[in-house]
Amino acid sequence: MKPRPKLIVFDLDGVIFRGQYLLRLSRRVGIACYLRNVYKCLLYELGMLPVDVVLRDIYRSFKGLRLSTLRQVYLDEMHVIGGAEEAMRELKAAGYELAIVSGGVPDFIVRDVAGRLGIDLGFGPEPSASGDVLTGEIGGVLAGGRGKGAVVGRLIADKGLGWEDVIVVADDPNNLDIMEKAGVSVGVNACYRVRRSATYVVDGDDLGEVVSVLEGRGIEVDVWEGWLREARRKLLHIFAAAVPFAASLAPVLTIVSLCFMVVVYTVSELTRLHGMVFPFVCDITALCIRRKERRHLVIAPVT
Repeated sequence: MKPRPKLIVFDLDGVIFRGQYLLRLSRRVGIACYLRNVYKCLLYELGMLPVDVVLRDIYRSFKGLRLSTLRQVYLDEMHVIGGAEEAMRELKAAGYELAIVSGGVPDFIVRDVAGRLGIDLGFGPEPSASGDVLTGEIGGVLAGGRGKGAVVGRLIADKGLGWEDVIVVADDPNNLDIMEKAGVSVGVNACYRVRRSATYVVDGDDLGEVVSVLEGRGIEVDVWEGWLREARRKLLHIFAAAVPFAASLAPVLTIVSLCFMVVVYTVSELTRLHGMVFPFVCDITALCIRRKERRHLVIAPVT
């Protein structure tokens, strides 16, 4: 029988944190910095820039910020996902050792989050500072492209474990290296590449679902909610059936409207598969999508 994994490695942004810390910090610098860093993150998500280049560029834009500002943004704006504390207590009680390994959030913040949630270990990159002022540089193992693999590899070597004893819970491509080596991987509100490679996929705002998956209980199914989801889907089908009648009254307007809706929906699906939310349309998709469809582009509405 395969041994039960003993170490769970969590990503921080998008898994434990709601949102991305570096982008929240970018907003403190200014709108130009924020838009520039959003663009770089998008290129990274699309596989067009390596993570180490993106991180160094983003931290360079923070040159002159005070460490106290970094901490204040964390305290004021970064909230943990629902059920995080309960999930960590349950996993600890089940005998797992827990670690947070973040490629972007500063080490001192990662360690603080770990302490608040009762997580054993926390690791992050180390921003360089002169006194209380950032120099714009980062250091440490996690500042490199394969830093997570090095950190987790050292952890399991110190504990006498193997990669088959590791569970990775993550959302973005910076974790693919360790997810592919781990015995089990869970994608949480994950981007497309993580969805395709993860052992399990969880979408939602409750980390308790991850515990349910890891403990083999499965996700509790709400029959009433399932019925409502199917009813919503049928309602959308009824709207689609009305298109020929609309076309008989205003054919050009109907065709233009359909083309516009197809483009908007396709963009929304692409953002969903990259772990982001397109306003309004993603909300409708979340109300109608079936669990088995979460890994893929849902093409049925376009059809």
